[in-house]
Amino acid sequence: MRKLAILSAALAGTFAALVPATPARAVFTQTFVKSDGNDANDCSRPRPCATFTRAISQTFAAGVVSCLDSGPYGFDVIAGSVTIDCAGGVVMAFAGQNALTINGAGIVVILRNMTIDSSNPSTPGAIGINVLQAASVHIENCTIRGFTSNAAQGIRIDPTSGFTTVSIVDTVISDNGLGVFALGAQGVLVKLDRVQMNSNLFGGFRASGANGAVFANVVDSAADLNGTHGFVASSPAGGQAVVLDIQRSGASLNQQDGILADGAGASITIGASRVIANTTGLARTNGGAILSYGDNRVDNNSTNGSPSGMVGTM
Repeated sequence: MRKLAILSAALAGTFAALVPATPARAVFTQTFVKSDGNDANDCSRPRPCATFTRAISQTFAAGVVSCLDSGPYGFDVIAGSVTIDCAGGVVMAFAGQNALTINGAGIVVILRNMTIDSSNPSTPGAIGINVLQAASVHIENCTIRGFTSNAAQGIRIDPTSGFTTVSIVDTVISDNGLGVFALGAQGVLVKLDRVQMNSNLFGGFRASGANGAVFANVVDSAADLNGTHGFVASSPAGGQAVVLDIQRSGASLNQQDGILADGAGASITIGASRVIANTTGLARTNGGAILSYGDNRVDNNSTNGSPSGMVGTM
């Protein structure tokens, strides 16, 4: 019996040696994509991948995906916490597609140093960055342009669940349908700092309380030369509150209103800002409120309009 056991163990060891080991899945804190990369690679710097989707799958949660050059890295859904840093990189989106969709409960996503370009006139994309679900999204030093198909928005913030914070910093959003559109099921906080929303066909920035409350803070930013309005806070009947605070910012040369508050739940405060050369400077409809700190420049509009009241520091 003992000899049989020894023989069985020896045979098992020999068989195991003949079976090739399954290679371990490589996962890194930083991965890389390159225009001539290959998704069969492990996404390390020496062996970069071709798409964000593959690179994210090879990256630890809250890790970094880096672009080694400019390239079309695919139409991607980001479902986990990650930083994508593409200094010098360009993401192209065509044929009515969304470039990047963020959709993961509780995730934190950082998009940095990206040019998301869909300016091909024959096949423009629909949405540059589409936020469907996340705890927070940070967009820094990016350019988003040329999204004019279907929904036609540079950035759409429309979480289906959970409170979401989106901050946009040092970013240009131009030549899209609507520059930034914010709404959400359970509340959204949007912070814009040094953001340019220019030459968008359907307006620069719009916050809607149709699905949930929206709070937005705009600092040192501009919504100029847009086809309709510069900044809009809209709260339709039965909707939630929309509170928009605009400081040291501008809305000029828009074809309709520079700043519009529409609906009884819409409230906009403005301070140290310029509203110049629009069809209407300050517009209030359906009970919307615009409150001024008294230090704004509102002139050379076809109709300047006026605030509904004054506010001050305490």
